[in-house]
Amino acid sequence: MVDLDKEEIKNGINKCYNNSKSLLDDADYLFDGNRIARSYSIFVLCIEEIQKTYVLFRILLEKENNKKFTKEDKEYYSKFFSSHTLKIKAAAVQSSNYNEFAEKYNLHKLKSTKEIKNEFYNPKQKDISKQYGFYVSLVHKKFEEPRDLIKTENCKKIQQEAKLSYAQLRSLKNMYFTSSDVFIRKFSNEDF
Repeated sequence: MVDLDKEEIKNGINKCYNNSKSLLDDADYLFDGNRIARSYSIFVLCIEEIQKTYVLFRILLEKENNKKFTKEDKEYYSKFFSSHTLKIKAAAVQSSNYNEFAEKYNLHKLKSTKEIKNEFYNPKQKDISKQYGFYVSLVHKKFEEPRDLIKTENCKKIQQEAKLSYAQLRSLKNMYFTSSDVFIRKFSNEDF
């Protein structure tokens, strides 16, 4: 993935961004139709797609700064794109960063520090919950339908997280594609 040219990475950014918006819209539609479990799962997929966009931005910025990618870098970025748990961990880091911002400016936090740590250290748990929204599951020797396993309150929380994550990504994307030179200097700590 790091071997792609910059234009293809920008193309990937736009496609992942557009797909994350489509997933967000689909999840909202299902939520409004009281299809809570499926909407929960699609909100999680939206957040994962957003994380792919951030990784592509990171690769692009590193290429703009002429980084020499190591074998480990190449393996990590390739794995990230297909690993649900790595994307969930990355989303937990984003949530933690938002919490720091919210605390500094007395804003509402979407998740507790405990919830964020749990997602970071146990990302498989959220991935399993995502699967519960799609399939009948055997839980404690009893078959459960998706609607029995995903509660409305949990779905509302993940909906808020997906919308905040998308809004943050939209701002980042607009900054880069409006004035990429300034954006690159800022994130390279030049002139700022």
